[in-house]
Amino acid sequence: MEPAIHPFVAGASVAVILLSGVGIAAVTGYLPGSNAQKAERAVVVEVREVDVKVQGTGLRVAGGVGAAAVGQQIARSARSHRRYDVSVRLHDGSVKTVSSDAPPAWKRGDKVRVVNGKLEPV
Repeated sequence: MEPAIHPFVAGASVAVILLSGVGIAAVTGYLPGSNAQKAERAVVVEVREVDVKVQGTGLRVAGGVGAAAVGQQIARSARSHRRYDVSVRLHDGSVKTVSSDAPPAWKRGDKVRVVNGKLEPV
């Protein structure tokens, strides 16, 4: 005859399972009153590439004509970079724009979630 599970072991097992469930609910934002930010469902309405100009540093290149031309091009590209703005329409009808330095994987009509200011697939 096999020994039965001790009541303390069974109680501890149930407590671990319940506390794990509460922890998961708190992290994902399903626990009422938790500080986790809830994911908002949205649909991509526009993806825009924006050139951002950065204030110059006053750097000058000394040397021949070729070096000056190369230096000027490098300075121009160093003073600007591209940013990608993705506009999404939330379930309440409002529009939110999320910016990224990397080209987004999203296109118009894609369904996404907005979590902590970033887009995730649904």
